[in-house]
Amino acid sequence: MPEQIPALRSILLYIFLALLTLAGCSREGDREAFDRAGLLLRDGRYEEALTLYSRVASLYPQSPLAPEALYMEGVIRAFYLSRAEEAIDSFSRLILLYPESRFAKRAQRGLAELYMDKVRDYRRAILEYQRLIDNYPLSREEAGEVIYRIGLAYIEIGDLEQARVELMDLVASYPDLPIIPMVRLTIGDTYFIEERRREALEVYRAVVERYGGDPVAREARFRMALILEEMGEYER
Repeated sequence: MPEQIPALRSILLYIFLALLTLAGCSREGDREAFDRAGLLLRDGRYEEALTLYSRVASLYPQSPLAPEALYMEGVIRAFYLSRAEEAIDSFSRLILLYPESRFAKRAQRGLAELYMDKVRDYRRAILEYQRLIDNYPLSREEAGEVIYRIGLAYIEIGDLEQARVELMDLVASYPDLPIIPMVRLTIGDTYFIEERRREALEVYRAVVERYGGDPVAREARFRMALILEEMGEYER
C-alpha cells in the first residue's frame, strides 16, 4: 500500500489541475478564449494561441467557433510551428467532426498540401487532392490548380504517363486558365525527363509559338536549347 501512495497522489494532482483548467475556461467562455487566442497569434505568441484554440475546440465542441478553432489549431501547427503531423491531425479532425463547416474545405486543401509539400507523401497527396475535387465546390481556377498539383505529384512518384494524362485533361477542360502556359511547359518536361527529345521539342516549340510574350516561353526556349545541345545541333 505505501508504494501506491505516490501514484495515487499523481493521479489526484492531475485531476485537480484538469478541473482547475476546465473551471478557468468555463469562466472565460468560448468567445473570450477565441478572441484572446487571435490577439496572442497577432503578437507572435504562437504556443499560447495554440493552447487557447485547442481549448475552445475541445471544451466547446458544440460552439459555432469550434470548427474555426480547430482550423486555426492546424494553421498554427503547420505554418507557424512547422509541426506538419500535428497539423494533419487537426485538419483531419475538423473534416471528420464538422464536414458541413465552411472550414472543412480549407482543411481538406491544407491536408493535401501538407502531404505534398511537407511530408512529401505524394500518393497520399493525390488522394487528398482528389477528395477535395470530389467533395467540395471549386471554382474553375481552384480546380485547375488542384489538377495541376495532382500532375506534379505523379511526376514526383515517377508516373510520367499518368502525369501527362492529368495535365492534358486539364488543358482540354480549362484551356483559358492563366495556369495553362505552365501546364503545357510541364507536359514538355515529362517528355524531357524521359529523354524523349523529339516530343519534348515539339511541345516546347508549341509553347513558344503560342505564348511568345509570356515568361514561360523563355523557359521553353531554354529547354529547347538544352535538348538541341544534347543532340549535337549546336547551330540550332
